[in-house]
Order: sequence, then C-alpha cells, then structure tokens
Amino acid sequence: MRPSQSIRRPLLVVGLILALAACARTPPSATPPARLQPAPERPLDFSAFVFGDIAIALLAPLSGPQARLGDALVQAATLALFDAYDPRLKLRVYDTGGDAATAATAAETALADGAHVILGPLFSQAVHAVAPAARAARVPVLAFSNDAAAAAPGVYVLGLQPADEVRRVVGYALTAGGHKRFAALLPEGAYGETVLAALTAAVRDGGGELVAVEIYRRDPQTLNQPVARLAQYERRHRWLEEERAFLRDLNDDLALELLEKLEGRTTLGDVGYDAVLIAEGGAMLRSLAPLLPIYDVLPQAVRFLGTGLFNDDGLRREPPLHGAWFAAPP
Repeated sequence: MRPSQSIRRPLLVVGLILALAACARTPPSATPPARLQPAPERPLDFSAFVFGDIAIALLAPLSGPQARLGDALVQAATLALFDAYDPRLKLRVYDTGGDAATAATAAETALADGAHVILGPLFSQAVHAVAPAARAARVPVLAFSNDAAAAAPGVYVLGLQPADEVRRVVGYALTAGGHKRFAALLPEGAYGETVLAALTAAVRDGGGELVAVEIYRRDPQTLNQPVARLAQYERRHRWLEEERAFLRDLNDDLALELLEKLEGRTTLGDVGYDAVLIAEGGAMLRSLAPLLPIYDVLPQAVRFLGTGLFNDDGLRREPPLHGAWFAAPP
C-alpha cells in the first residue's frame, strides 16, 4: 500500500496560501488576462494578506472515527508551516468531529476568530455545510475532499477525483497485473455511482470484463449479504456439499483421500473474477475487508483494489488488505 498523502497535502496548501499572499502584492498589468469564466459577483478579497498576518483555520476531525487522520493532518500542517518559515502564517485548529453539523459550527467559530483561509474539511458533506458561511464572509475554502461536486465559487477541492483514481488503479491492474475479470463492492449513493461509471469505462476500454457488482448500505450490520452474493457463496458451498456427497458414495480409498483434502473447506470453485474493487475506507473498510476471506474471496487468488480511501496508514494493519493496490499521489 502507498504511504499516506495526508502528510503531503498541507505542504501544497501552504504553497497556495503563500501564492495568494504574493498575488495580493503584485500590481495589475496594463492588459488584464483573459477570463475563462465570469468573475464571482462578490470577488474574494485577499488585500488583508498584503502586510498583516494570514490566519489559517484548519478544520480536521480530531474526535470521532477519523480522529487518527485528523491528528496526522494537524501534525503535517504544523510541519508544513515550519518548513514554509513565514511568520505571517498563523494556524488555528478546529475539530469537525467528522460530521457536517460540527464542521459548520467549527467554520463559524473560525470565521468569528478572523480566519482568512479555511483548510479542510475532509468529507464532501462537511464541505457543503461549511461553504455558505465561508462564502458570505468571502473567505476561501481549500477542502481536502475528492468529490468534485463539492467545488463551488470560493470552495476549492484539492483531492484526487474518484474517477481518476479508478482509471489509474484499473489500468495498472490490467497492464502490470494481467487481471481481466473484475468485480466491485460499492456503497450506495453518489460516490458509489461515480466509481461504478468510471470502473465500467476503464475495464471496457482496457479490454477487460466487469462480471459482478454488489451495492451495500454503509451499515456494518448489513454487510454480510452483499459480500456473500459477490462471493457466490451459496452456489460454491452447494458445489462443495455435492462433491462431498459424491465422494462418500464412491467410498473407495481415492475418494476418502479426496474427502480428507476437503476438510476445513467452505466452498468449491473460483469466484469468476481475479480482481475486486472496494470503494471504501476508514472504519467501514475495517468492517468490510475481513468479510471477503470469510466468504472465501481470498487475497491470494483475487487482487484487492481500492480508491484513494485506502490511503490510510492505519489500514496497513488489516491482514486482508496486505498487497492491495490503489491510486494515490506520488
């Protein structure tokens, strides 16, 4: 698995902030540059950056299931500011709790504290919740989300887009891995739909075949059934029982030897695909990934693929994900 990109993003963000500050000092040219789109009705105002401090509000999940990632973002942002060595940059951290309502409250607090720039939040629902207050205050939001739909006037999405992630990892699986038959385990909702559309196109364009797709609700209590269907568990378990019955009826030395080899098995036959894309991350992926081997979708036989949601150092401790492939910035 690739190392976490959460350490690299704040370096880019600080660079962007410094660039904005530098632009505020640059005198206008005699001929204005061509515009690719109309200017916003109320343009963002960076004039406060010219001589004063730049108050940076980092919105990160310091509590809740994504607290580990939030802590990593804070550490990385602190290191990035240290490396930038610009005394104008003043960082304040606000806890989003990993949910949209708390993120909106955190943004309002940051704006009341005089934030000039908001970094984060991480997830698209939280970005949508933060945007109105930031836009009203004419404060730019540099979000870490990878959902392009979260982008809006004054809201900039810095994450790698899901469709790009899928194209990259599927292309690698097709060319470097020689995988041709794909399956997918996708969540309900817009993210899952985006991944499915990109996966369908990438597999088709690469000469592969998408043979199975299962959609699941993001509820740990309901994951077993979609995983069992993806694994074709009932059919393969039935084949095993039929084979055992056949060998018992033969009742000769060879049959008894074969029966012994089937001890401990729960299925017979392969799943019909050699790579499976799992569009999940965090705590939900930790609940989902172990179910695949339970239903005899084994990483030794099927390559596990992921989106950028796999780019989490904490997932390296999950045995089913050892050797998984996913796309992430270098």
